[in-house]
Amino acid sequence: MLNKKGFTLIELLVVILIIGILLALIIPNFALFQERARRTSVKNNMHV
Repeated sequence: MLNKKGFTLIELLVVILIIGILLALIIPNFALFQERARRTSVKNNMHV
């Protein structure tokens, strides 16, 4: 019997799909937090 090492194409595609889904969920939230931080910074600079 051959002892093959490595990943199959299906396994790699599943991992890429999972990473893509996670990024799709994280990136919009990151942009929202960046906007909130920018607004807070502007308010602090205006001393409001």
